[in-house]
Amino acid sequence: MPVRACPHRVPTRVPRLACKPCPAPRADKPPAPRGETAPPRAYPHAVRGACEPRPVGLSRYARGALAALLLAGAVLAAGCESAPPPQAAGKNVVRPTLGFALDVPEGWTWRDLGGDVALEIIEAAAAKTETPAPAPGQAPRPEKRGGAVAHAVVVEREGMTLEAWADQAIKDSQQFQSALEAAPPEKTKLADGREALAVTLRNPRGLRPLVQKMLLATTKHRAYALMLTAPEPDMAAAEKAFKKSFETFVVW
Repeated sequence: MPVRACPHRVPTRVPRLACKPCPAPRADKPPAPRGETAPPRAYPHAVRGACEPRPVGLSRYARGALAALLLAGAVLAAGCESAPPPQAAGKNVVRPTLGFALDVPEGWTWRDLGGDVALEIIEAAAAKTETPAPAPGQAPRPEKRGGAVAHAVVVEREGMTLEAWADQAIKDSQQFQSALEAAPPEKTKLADGREALAVTLRNPRGLRPLVQKMLLATTKHRAYALMLTAPEPDMAAAEKAFKKSFETFVVW
């Protein structure tokens, strides 16, 4: 008996959950001779796994269209990044991605860091401090050097107020130096006229008291802090040099 092809083949692009049985042989066909068995009919769709449910996926064209849409979204997101304000032009350090710019004092060095602390500014020439004379029979003590270091901090804070940011910044500093005492924040403004707060923290304890001065500002999506830290004997000179950075610090 000749092999019959299944007349209801399903298109390959349509997911097939089940295959219907092929129709019985037509009545006009003579049956197989007695004592003989008709050969089994071959079903062209009876491939292993063909009648099992198939996951419906994206076609090659759909995947290409989706990739194009994702790429266009990334381009639009990059294009929506705020441009630096005019006050950022000509600054030593301009970080458009993080949205801040400032000038670094002459003789100071800086480097980019990862995480919330985006920038570190170090006083290159540390001021020498007086070293006590050695006692009789003791080796001379190495000279102690004072110095200042500054950091620019950028954190993602959606809609945070300036006062709330000041409270958090003070608490964060006190986690590292529990003896730090904060003076009441003072209102000030950045170079572009944005409202800001100036905070001074002191650690009056220990052999060398520590002083930290912070300039805080916020935008719609971020909070910024420019912090100068130095031993108390060196803070006056460091603050005088770092005044340039405080006065040119802008965020957007």
